[in-house]
Amino acid sequence: MDLIADFPEFFLPRCTLRRIHPRDVDAIFAGLSDPQVIAHYGVSYASLEAAEEQMRWYDALLEERRGIWWGIALPGRDELVGACGFNDWSHADRRLDIGYWLMPEYWGQGLMQACLRAILRFALSSLGVHRIHADVEPENPASARLLERLGFMFEGTLRELEYKDERFLSLHQYSLLATDPAARALLTADTPILRPSRGADAPALSALAKRSKAHWGYPEAWMQAWEAALTVTPAQLAGHYAVLVAADGPVLGFYGLERDEDGWQLEHCWVDPSAMKGGHGRRLVEHALSVARGLGVHTLSVESDPSAQAFYERLGARHTRNVSRPVCGESRQLPVLQWLLGD
Repeated sequence: MDLIADFPEFFLPRCTLRRIHPRDVDAIFAGLSDPQVIAHYGVSYASLEAAEEQMRWYDALLEERRGIWWGIALPGRDELVGACGFNDWSHADRRLDIGYWLMPEYWGQGLMQACLRAILRFALSSLGVHRIHADVEPENPASARLLERLGFMFEGTLRELEYKDERFLSLHQYSLLATDPAARALLTADTPILRPSRGADAPALSALAKRSKAHWGYPEAWMQAWEAALTVTPAQLAGHYAVLVAADGPVLGFYGLERDEDGWQLEHCWVDPSAMKGGHGRRLVEHALSVARGLGVHTLSVESDPSAQAFYERLGARHTRNVSRPVCGESRQLPVLQWLLGD
């Protein structure tokens, strides 16, 4: 797997795991100079210029296949609030080390647990690792509890292993093996993965949209008339589009947020007919609403197929009007619904 060309990014319900870019240096410095963050973290920087070393480290991990780290952002926002990932990857021994940090204002909300669960699943399934190791300072019980909730096993303490802030530091040792119950549960989980769209997804997503539309029994002539509207392009997918993928690979659905002169629209929201009634549509819409809030959107609209109106209303949308959309010479009214997202 080419981790640089196909960097794995994940949309979680309350945060996004994405690649760390050079533009993120301010956020990385803010975290790795925060007294509460670095109190029990092994790296810190005294200046923005010094933090450039950390940015080079993130890149070198990928280029040299020694690990992979993700930035943590809130839905719809670009600024990082933390980071997590793997380093010291031994391909021969199929082991690596895990690390993580989060800005203090987001502690205690379950964000890091959700992030680590996602990257652990990736490491075990896609990187094929067998052992994941973590160091924890004894004075950081919150980090130890986090690892224990994720199924890591306490192995012991390396006494006075490091010298930091003019004192010797001991480190608790934790590990997760691919054969441990928690790891097996991650490997066998069938929870779909929500990820950003890629330009290469365009043919598959267009085909899915057409299958989903045809599921409602529309005449072939109508389907042909809607061909362009049901086709997504690579340029569109560079925007706010998300793809829901099954654990075993097939695409289950996708959504897209777009902005025009009338404001923000839920332009696409489709679930493959074979995956309908599985809660996937709800997951797509709920994530779209989270992203819209993160973007600062106050009102999100959707021009719905009549068959989907009740679905959107169950998710909080309000019917505001109908619009005329004739097809093949026949009159057709489509409901327009809105979500009021507040300030």
